[in-house]
Amino acid sequence: MKKIISYLLHPSKILLYAMNKNYLFFLPDKIYLKIKFKLKMGKKLDLNNPQTFNEKIQWLKLYDRKDNYTMMADKYKVREYIKEKIGEEYLIPLLGVYDKFEDIDFSTLPNKFVIKPNHTSGNIYIYIQAWRS
Repeated sequence: MKKIISYLLHPSKILLYAMNKNYLFFLPDKIYLKIKFKLKMGKKLDLNNPQTFNEKIQWLKLYDRKDNYTMMADKYKVREYIKEKIGEEYLIPLLGVYDKFEDIDFSTLPNKFVIKPNHTSGNIYIYIQAWRS
């Protein structure tokens, strides 16, 4: 109920929610970025003369599209690129790659590890177990 009231009191949250769920997929990229930037940053996005780091990132999203950026954004695929460019010693050890959560056999994993889903940005799950029977 608190969440509903919060959305009603702040309609911009509804728009942000819709954008995050990709409900507004039909919007052109430039308009989408300008709306989201205004909602998140509280100011107009200046793509003609970007000054801040955040503005420059938005400009790059629109005007600096390269095929290898998709690969570099993929947490798993980028490992091969790093290995080729600077060496395997710079990679964090990989304990496993799974298609579904249900596929993970926790009994084979160490007592402490981190899970990072490949399909999202910013989500991490820290697993710490003091003992195992």
